[in-house]
Amino acid sequence: MMNELKNQNIEEDVFYSIILESDQADSVLDLMKKNINLVVDFFDLDGGAIYLLESKNANLFLNFNLSPSFVKNFNCVEKNSFIFKQIFKHTAPFVSSGRLKSKFKDGDADYATMIIVPILYGKKAIGFYIVASNQEKGFEQRDVKLMSLIAKEIGSFVEQVISDVSIKKEKKNFKSFFNLLQDIIIVTDSDGNILEANSFALESFKYERNYFLQRKIFDFWKIEKEEEAQRIFFQLLSNQNSIFLLMAAKGGDFIPIEINSIKGIWDEKEAYFLTAKDLSKAKEAERKLKENKELYSSLVSNIPNYILICNKNEKIVYTNESVLSALGYRENEMINNNIWSVVAEDSKKILQEEIKNSLSKQKSSNCEIKLISKNKGLVDVIVSGAIVKYDEEDAFLLVMTDITNRKKIENLLIEKTNDLEDSQKSLVNVLEDVEEEKNRTMVLAQDLEKFRLAVENASDHIVITDSNGILLYSNKGTENITGFSSSEVVGSKCGSKENWGGMMDRDFYRKLWKTIKTEKKSFSGEMQNKRKDGSSYVALVNISPVLNDKKEVLFFVCIERDITKEKEIDKAKSEFVSLASHQLRTPLSIINWYAEMLLGGDAGTLNDNQRDYLNEIMIGNNRMVDLVGALLNVSRIEMGTFAVNPIKSDLIKIAKGAMSELLIKAKQKNIDLVCDYGKSIPLINVDHKLFSIVIDNLVGNAIKYTPDGGKVSLKIKKEQKGVLITVSDNGYGILKKDKDKIFTKLFRGENAKEKEADGNGLGLYIAKSIIEQSGGKIWFDSKENKGTTFYILLPFSGMKKKKGSKELAK
Repeated sequence: MMNELKNQNIEEDVFYSIILESDQADSVLDLMKKNINLVVDFFDLDGGAIYLLESKNANLFLNFNLSPSFVKNFNCVEKNSFIFKQIFKHTAPFVSSGRLKSKFKDGDADYATMIIVPILYGKKAIGFYIVASNQEKGFEQRDVKLMSLIAKEIGSFVEQVISDVSIKKEKKNFKSFFNLLQDIIIVTDSDGNILEANSFALESFKYERNYFLQRKIFDFWKIEKEEEAQRIFFQLLSNQNSIFLLMAAKGGDFIPIEINSIKGIWDEKEAYFLTAKDLSKAKEAERKLKENKELYSSLVSNIPNYILICNKNEKIVYTNESVLSALGYRENEMINNNIWSVVAEDSKKILQEEIKNSLSKQKSSNCEIKLISKNKGLVDVIVSGAIVKYDEEDAFLLVMTDITNRKKIENLLIEKTNDLEDSQKSLVNVLEDVEEEKNRTMVLAQDLEKFRLAVENASDHIVITDSNGILLYSNKGTENITGFSSSEVVGSKCGSKENWGGMMDRDFYRKLWKTIKTEKKSFSGEMQNKRKDGSSYVALVNISPVLNDKKEVLFFVCIERDITKEKEIDKAKSEFVSLASHQLRTPLSIINWYAEMLLGGDAGTLNDNQRDYLNEIMIGNNRMVDLVGALLNVSRIEMGTFAVNPIKSDLIKIAKGAMSELLIKAKQKNIDLVCDYGKSIPLINVDHKLFSIVIDNLVGNAIKYTPDGGKVSLKIKKEQKGVLITVSDNGYGILKKDKDKIFTKLFRGENAKEKEADGNGLGLYIAKSIIEQSGGKIWFDSKENKGTTFYILLPFSGMKKKKGSKELAK
């Protein structure tokens, strides 16, 4: 339903129906009742009501003891009415007065005091609530603030319901999906320990699950040295490209696989999903068939048969080693020469007839001809011909078997008739050799066909284009994923709006083309594409240029995998975190509000013990508020919903504002907080709040993890490539074994947890995400018990504006 809501014009206002249709309807109604009753009871009022928008009108949603005449006459407030227009002019609570009060009085709503409070969803009013009293009432500013808070909480309940409906609709049974996949999937941690394997993987390798999960993944690889296996494993985690290797199955067999990795979350921890394909016998063929010309050379260069290929101009374009050896020529002496220069005069007519039959698609028959060697000797051969593709052009293939020995035997038979029986046996043997060679050629042709079928029926979307990106070939996987058949796309521009592309911005395609065409490097990354029916999907794309000997691009090979389901699962998990965090905000806000009221003496004078206890409650509650805020920030970063609103800014001024708050924390620990701001720092486009969050997290961490009496410094100076921000301390430092995980979500170093129990492990993750999504760079140096220095380099271009529905909480 969330997706449906997003696709509608917000003016349609369907919030009333969303709540009633939600699985949480009862609990949300109960929460709304409690909040309105809280206002009514707290201010000693006579009743209240909640109105929500539906079909552009404001309908009465809940009534709390307001008079029957009020309910009857104001069950629906129509959009074009005076009351509707007056109420929705306001964004804060207000007292009904003047003409508005008269309108209510005309409808028998004769209350002495009526307070109307708008209910907001984001920045849009979705309804309002009314509380009324038969007595004249006066309200202070903090009373109005409480009523606004209640309206905000009701809006938050609506937001929770919308998120809940969306998550329930999109969330799938991940475990069942995981086991139904017909690809080998193995989940490991960053050290290679196997955490889980799907049913297809266990069946492929014939292992029991408990046995398989007790080992490291590279223990099953056919690699002699453990160090080399670990190196390949870490390369696999850090590289988007596939790796080919042999993996042991139960019983001692080794299965060739193509394996790659995708980073994700398993059991709420960072993990890697290793997806593999069982290549089996196709592995060897795939390695040989990089391009047609190389394939022909590797298959036929050393077989006993003589192989010649000539083009339509009767020029020789290919020779194998056997024919070169038999005729005594070097390769450069035959290539580009006329085919007839090596054919004996009395054999030319025979060969011309053979070529004619092949060109007219008549059945080719073996014929005998004589070839002329370099030393003018004659070589007798049996030849058969066929039309083939060579360098993407029609060419004529001649497959020849040397029968010189057979001819000698025939002559010997004529001369020695008394040895006829032995000569006949020899002739049979020669004929058998001819047949055997023919069979070998057939086997090679069958291997080629197997490779073609393997590519054609692969589950991945595989296409081949020319050097300008024009599609030459697409397999069945292309149609399965995009809906476009081969006949529909061949001849069109790959990835254009005519087929499955055109969904990314021009700058993305320009950089992609520069990588594969100009730099002649492989590209690997995620891309938004569309199917034939118009629906979009997320693809993991690998594009590789194939070069000739001159390093020129011959063609491109593109392999694409649909990862839409995996992305939806990640999104559902992030939205769940966001929903859970939202649900914590209401009780925390109420706890904070009541604690402030008690400390302010609203419930009577407190003794010292009571005040101490309340202060502890406030401190603990503020920690929970900080944690909820950090979790919301993480979910908004991962879902890409946070906004970036950069303006030309003075970084030093923003930093000073953030440091003024941190100075109090530094003084509490007697820490010397030093600021060193360079001169001539240019104004840079930054989002004030996001930059403040980064400074607050880094300097706040430095103060927290530096012992009393230590020193923390902040420096901002101009560098050649941008502005460098440095935060240094002489605190506890970072353990060597923790350095590669320091920016990981929810991670805290062992020594940090021992020194400071308070912390959530999210600050550095949030800071790194903000800086990197802004085009900047963040890194650090640290020595245990010596201190840590964090560096941030912001380019002069600053942060780029990004639209979003949420802002990060500071």
